[in-house]
Order: sequence, then C-alpha cells, then structure tokens
Amino acid sequence: MKRFIILVFLLVIGLHGFSQKIEVGLMGGGMFYVGDLTEKLYSPIHAAGGMFLRINANGRVALKGNVLLGNVSGTDVGATDKSRKNRNLTFQSKISEFAAEVEVNLVNNYNEKNNRTFCVPYLFAGLNVFHFNPQTNFYDSLSGKTILYELQPLGTEGQGLTKYPNLKRYNLNSFAFPLGGGLKFHFGDFFTFGLEFGMRKTLTDYLDDVSGFYAENDLIRAQYGPTAGKLADRSSEVGASQNLKNTIRGNPSNQDWYGFGGVLLSYTFIKQPKIHCNTF
Repeated sequence: MKRFIILVFLLVIGLHGFSQKIEVGLMGGGMFYVGDLTEKLYSPIHAAGGMFLRINANGRVALKGNVLLGNVSGTDVGATDKSRKNRNLTFQSKISEFAAEVEVNLVNNYNEKNNRTFCVPYLFAGLNVFHFNPQTNFYDSLSGKTILYELQPLGTEGQGLTKYPNLKRYNLNSFAFPLGGGLKFHFGDFFTFGLEFGMRKTLTDYLDDVSGFYAENDLIRAQYGPTAGKLADRSSEVGASQNLKNTIRGNPSNQDWYGFGGVLLSYTFIKQPKIHCNTF
C-alpha cells in the first residue's frame, strides 16, 4: 500500500509541469456494498468522506488522486429468502481507500475565452488499493455482553486449518477498479462544487467474509475455539439445522463491489498565468 501511495504522488508531481490547474478538495457522502450479504440491489448506506487532488491536464482530461474512508455492512437478518434467513450471517467493515483515477470531461472544461465552463459532466475510471476488515457482533452468554469479533482470523470457511494447508486466509488489502461519473459546477476561477457517483469492482470475494462453502465445523472449533465455530455457521441461532461440509455458503463466482456517492468541494490553489503576446 505504501508503494502505491508513493507512485500516485510521483505521478502527480510529474504531471505538474504541464497541468493548467491543480485543485485540492474534500468529499463526503455515503458508502455501500454489493455482495453475498445483500438481498436487495445494495446494502445499507453509511457515511463516508475524504480528500482529493485533481490535476487538469487540459480541458478534456484530468487526473484525480483521493483518500476515502467509510463503512459498509450487510446482513441476512430480516431477509425474505428462506435460505438467506437460515444462513443468518452479518458483517460490518471499515474501508480505507487510496485511488488514482482519470476523469474525461464530456464538454470542454474551458470556453473559448479560457474561462471555466459552469457545468461539466464527466466520466472516470482508475485503480485503487483498499483495506478492509470484516467484523460481526456476537452475544456472549457467559459474560452477558455483545462482543465485536474480527472474522478473518477465525477461518470461518476453513482458511488456515491444519487439515487444509492450501486453504489460505484472505488478504485484508486488495485492489479495485473504480468507475462512475459526476457533474462539476465551477464558481469563478477557484471554487468547484461537484456531485459524483461511482462503483468499485474489487478483486476479492471476502469483503463480507463470505465466498464459498461451509467447512467442517468441528475442525474450526477444535483449532480456533467454540466462538469461531458458532460464527462460521449461525443457522442454529434462528432454529435451523447446522450446515454440512461443502454446503454452499456464498457465491464464489461473483466478487464483491462497493460504491460511493456524494458531493465534492475543491479550491484551485495553483493556476498557471496566461501568456500575453506584446503588440507592436
């Protein structure tokens, strides 16, 4: 992740020499996810925010680097589908994103007088690296408290079991491909207000800790403890039977997505002076 951040900043510095305007700004809005624990089109929306740096190389193309922090969650609780309701899984995770994106303006960012166009629609695509850490709440009957557990160390689908040495734990850092669009509204030479929506196609199916099949629950309990076994298969909490080994738990053929929609506000802090020719 550190190498990715350094690469982004080196790219920003390299583009400075031919950029016309550089903007720094803040972004805020909502974040959600699409995966194995979303019954509807998308999950509940949680607050998210961050900051960005935009370099306008010309009137049509800009490079944007951003840092975005947010939360996502999903649950089978309240699902109308019986199989989802019996699965009874739930998760929440913080997301830390570092992204480099290319924006393509659908109209020229500057008019014939070299002033900024008031309203500019744009599309964007890029690459990001993000950190996630799925967790879930579980009521501990012994202590009488609800405890938040990190799911990755518990090997809920058999990751890390001695019997299956080739089944490795998933990485909590992954890459994603952001793509989306927005509208930029320019106010004078320095301020820009924007609306943006984008999805991130991730390269992991474990954003929600759910991907493949149920493992042997007895082995999970023996190696990671009774709580790990209960969180790997929570069907008994709703009166359903425990799932057998290799019973489907998620959908391994579809990787997870997450999205962000919100507002952006930026200020142009570097502007190249216009070149005027002397008249004779």
